[in-house]
Amino acid sequence: MTAKEHEQVKEELHITIELRDFSARWEARVASPAGLASEPFKIAGWMLKVRFLEHTQKTGTVSCAIEPVSDNMFPLKLIKIYAKCKSERKSEIDRWYMPEWCKWEPRADTFNSSLRWTTFDTAENLLAHADANGGTLSMDLTMLAARPYKLPDLSSCLPLAVAPGKALWANPGLITLSCEGEYEVQVPEQVLCAHSPVFTAAVRSEMVEAQTRKITMCDCSKEVLDDFCDCLFAGG
Repeated sequence: MTAKEHEQVKEELHITIELRDFSARWEARVASPAGLASEPFKIAGWMLKVRFLEHTQKTGTVSCAIEPVSDNMFPLKLIKIYAKCKSERKSEIDRWYMPEWCKWEPRADTFNSSLRWTTFDTAENLLAHADANGGTLSMDLTMLAARPYKLPDLSSCLPLAVAPGKALWANPGLITLSCEGEYEVQVPEQVLCAHSPVFTAAVRSEMVEAQTRKITMCDCSKEVLDDFCDCLFAGG
């Protein structure tokens, strides 16, 4: 998903992340990995948190991740991140956190789950940093993020608008739509059926389309099929 510059709202955040009793939390990391996560903070409408993790392959090395806490209707684009703890990390990334309703289709330039520095620092350095700060590990975090200016208009020519139809994307069984020139797209079955009794009859009956999971749309061009899918995905 992309957005033009004038269609985005940018927001910069400066925050200090603090994990009190970091040494005790680190010692208890196996039994209580959630203890190495910060309190949630908000940027551009998303709630995020910082989590420290022990590197799975490099003993004594700590990874650092920035993870979503909850879902959101908007995508969130991370542009720049600067983190300073015992060491410093800077990233210019231009990648997206996507809401759950967008994740049925693989998209370029998106995070699978979180932004992560796999070799953020050593455990020894972070423990020393916390000890010098009264047991609290502190990290200065600066983030520049963006989100779309507004959601699509939820009034729709389709039977369901975006917000009520959001749950339909949670566990999609994909149906292939094809047109002339062997052009194909895949659309969640539940979305098709929610909007059309014709598609419902095709994929939930004894018809051949229900067996092949493919619907051929005769006399339909690539442009028309793309417009149809855009209408479904955008809410009308």
